Amino acid sequence: ASASSDTTVKIIDVDTKEVYHTFADVFEGEANALAWSRASTSIAVGSTDYSLKVLDITKKEILCSFDEVIGIEVIFTNSPNSSALAPVTAVAWSNDGKYLASGSEDNFIRVYEYAKKLLTVIIEQHKSKLLQIGS
Repeated sequence: ASASSDTTVKIIDVDTKEVYHTFADVFEGEANALAWSRASTSIAVGSTDYSLKVLDITKKEILCSFDEVIGIEVIFTNSPNSSALAPVTAVAWSNDGKYLASGSEDNFIRVYEYAKKLLTVIIEQHKSKLLQIGS
């Protein structure tokens, strides 16, 4: 899969080198972070439009969007506005697919419980935008 500044996400068949499916008109900004779920046929994609979406490559549809989720708990932060949104720059799934994490230009890591579509924690540990996160 590839995420692009042209706002598309493309799923490519590595055997045929053909585009299996293009997710177009999913984002209003660049699709700039992508992670496959090891537990399903889903990919998580972060965008400069501040959204985090989960796409199903088999069904060729958006499964959910986390761009309107409100946080529950903020850990290690001195920020007066801990719910600020910014372009999503990094995404990662937990090995079991239960949690999805995103990093963004507002310096926060947000962790979601995927099945419940619930933002469980917000962590601020960096002084500048997040570039990569891992499980």
